[in-house]
Amino acid sequence: MKKIFLIALFICGMQLQAQKTFRLINLTANTVMIDNLVTNTGVAGAYPQFNSKPNGSVSIAPFATYTLTTTNLTRFPFFSPSSTPTINSWERATSATSGTVISSTVAFPLGAAQVFYWVQVRIGGFTKQVGVIGSGYTPGPITSNGWTATYSQMGTGTAPIYNVTIQ
Repeated sequence: MKKIFLIALFICGMQLQAQKTFRLINLTANTVMIDNLVTNTGVAGAYPQFNSKPNGSVSIAPFATYTLTTTNLTRFPFFSPSSTPTINSWERATSATSGTVISSTVAFPLGAAQVFYWVQVRIGGFTKQVGVIGSGYTPGPITSNGWTATYSQMGTGTAPIYNVTIQ
């Protein structure tokens, strides 16, 4: 009976730890800026889409990693208070011409079934977009002025880890 209890406790603990995670890994000696991080439902061109651009650029120091995370299995980590800096506002676009700027805490419950779509990164004056196949942006590698951006997805279907690496 004790073994069954421990196994059940272990399985429940694993479920609590499952999370969606977005990571931008900066392997360069330069500061990387995220100018826009975009999510959607996982269907190319589908709406709603969420854009981080109303928040302004997010700065990632040289050789640092920026992580957004949530323990909710169905929501993208729009609200990730452990991230530094935090993204406090998102634009929820319902079409190519219509969108509303909302706080991250309001975006979080609206973010059911949202997944990473693409990101625009910048080093100095050089900007590149990298994303999932079908987003209009290649997963990479995309090279620009001595640096390369790539996208990969790891984890599981219920706990994906979206990785963008700049090197």
